[in-house]
Amino acid sequence: MVFLRATKDLHRMRKKRLRDVKLTDAEQWMTALRAEFSNNTVRHYVVALSGLFERAVKYELIARNPASAKDAR
Repeated sequence: MVFLRATKDLHRMRKKRLRDVKLTDAEQWMTALRAEFSNNTVRHYVVALSGLFERAVKYELIARNPASAKDAR
């Protein structure tokens, strides 16, 4: 149930091409999560999303991770 609510705003990013997702998209998603969930829960979701983007960077699908923990706070 929590996962479904947390992914609601993620669908907005899903409509974009991977290379078109920006830091601001990740920040908006995290802001929406913070309105409903604890910092610990938000951190878990951000780590998961960041991991997906890191893999895309590794495979040279994108130049940098828009959900990087150091950038998205």
